[in-house]
Amino acid sequence: MKRILLFGLALGLTSVGFGQCDISGISPTMCLEDAPAAMSVESPGAVYTGPGVEGNVFTPSAAGIGTHTINVEAPGEGYSIDEAVPFSMDAIGGSSVFLGDDQVSTDLSIGFTFNFFGNDKTTFRISSNGFVTFSPESDNGCCGGELIPWSSAFEPGELIALCWDDLRPPSGGSIRYETIGTAPNRVLVVEFNAIPHFYTGPDFVTGQIKLFETTNCIEVHVQTQNETSGFHTLGIQNADQTEAYAAPGKNRTGWTASNFAIGFCPNVGCTGSFDVEVVSGPNVSGAIDAEEICLGEEVTVTATGTADEYDWGVSIEDGVAFAPETIGENFFIVAGTDLATGCVSTDMVSVFVHDIPYVYAGDDMSVCEDDMFTLEAVGDEADYAWDNGAVDGEPMMQDVGDVIYTVTATNAGGCESTSSVTVTSMEAPTGTGVVTMMTGDGYDGSIDFTPEGGTGGPYTYSWSNGATTEDIDALTVGSYTVTVSDGMCDSDVTFIVDSQAGVELNELDNISVYPNPVVDILTVNFEGQYNWLLYDASGKIVAAGQGNGIEEISMDAFEAGNYLIKIAVEGAASTISVVKQ
Repeated sequence: MKRILLFGLALGLTSVGFGQCDISGISPTMCLEDAPAAMSVESPGAVYTGPGVEGNVFTPSAAGIGTHTINVEAPGEGYSIDEAVPFSMDAIGGSSVFLGDDQVSTDLSIGFTFNFFGNDKTTFRISSNGFVTFSPESDNGCCGGELIPWSSAFEPGELIALCWDDLRPPSGGSIRYETIGTAPNRVLVVEFNAIPHFYTGPDFVTGQIKLFETTNCIEVHVQTQNETSGFHTLGIQNADQTEAYAAPGKNRTGWTASNFAIGFCPNVGCTGSFDVEVVSGPNVSGAIDAEEICLGEEVTVTATGTADEYDWGVSIEDGVAFAPETIGENFFIVAGTDLATGCVSTDMVSVFVHDIPYVYAGDDMSVCEDDMFTLEAVGDEADYAWDNGAVDGEPMMQDVGDVIYTVTATNAGGCESTSSVTVTSMEAPTGTGVVTMMTGDGYDGSIDFTPEGGTGGPYTYSWSNGATTEDIDALTVGSYTVTVSDGMCDSDVTFIVDSQAGVELNELDNISVYPNPVVDILTVNFEGQYNWLLYDASGKIVAAGQGNGIEEISMDAFEAGNYLIKIAVEGAASTISVVKQ
């Protein structure tokens, strides 16, 4: 039969009978390493005792190796509800019971001993309001079914309700009872036939309550209950109103029914014992050939012991190298099986997998041969080491040509990765020139410049006197620098324009001009008297004077640049180039 097992609200019921418990969930032979097993029996409230037992769970490792006896005793608490009882109205004659409104009958004989909630009963009473009871002092249950369990001194205690409601037998119908069958299978049948509801016109209740000898089961059969107003209750309740079982959906609700049946049977207790043998599993020892590796590296696991077979799991073979794919601690469990007993033992090994550091050397770059550049890797936290003499973050220069620089990143786990960058150092343009000296006091010097090298042009020019042509003329004595560029790189070339007059005509001997370059005071040293003139780079006289022997000339008021000082004595002269810093 299909049964819904329900537990009541009170403990300590008297058992109505005991049978042999059959323990399920546990095997006669278990391995020491087996998982704990949950035991069960059909009867509720079972208590298990024995080695390795806690509650209803047997743990082989707690019991230990050997044969152990597990004892169980189930008191058989509560009732089970059977919703699969087939509807059947028994044909009875028996005795009629005449009741007024809200009246309970005197004691009536059950015809056998019936156990109800652990208490033996031989008599019962019938209430006009659709239930039977075993308590002489029971209330008649007016004026409607309550939600059971219902604790009230003004409501019935132990009862079996067919349709507990405000019924009125004087308005029609009949109540009778009869004990049918033979011992030990007799049945008390109590019948309510077409009993009207109070003040509801034609609505009535027809049904039977059946009490079964030996099994102490109860069946309630409702042929007709068509009253929709008010509250009705179908179920059973103990004497102290603390434990009850109601038909689903029929506990103080406005239910109706036709040809409905339900059963309530006490849960029968049982006792029993069970022997279980706990056997040891094989010895299993796992090993791994590395404790730490870098991602992508391989490890090998091996197992030894007394097992017949070893299994490391999916895609891992004993003694065959493989590469773990998970960053961090990786755990591998080997299971060794003893084929004779079926017992399995396990062991676990682990390896920590360090990630490979990310590093980027940077984009390829082009620089000029005389330019500084810096290599600086980016990526994860790591130590960076470059080859070819480069140092991370420090400026450097490179000879003309392509050089591949590779950086190696090493993290705290000792794992490495590399990245490379190509630096192209380009040749800078330069050039040569033919200088034409100044022939007198006029500006007739020139420089004929010829560029060369670099990418071969087109070249551009930027002279220190502001000119942007390849060649320059109308020059006075002085220093001239050209910055020549090929569009990629540039370089400076410096030329000195001197005076042919100072060299070839009347050049004075024993003249010294110092310091040169000069910062503040320019000293002229010449024996005897002389005149001096100071020219700027444009040929303009910016200072003049006379000297005798040592003459100090202040240069503080002049900007930095190229100057000429001319020393003249009686038609002879010398011109000297001076640089002011």
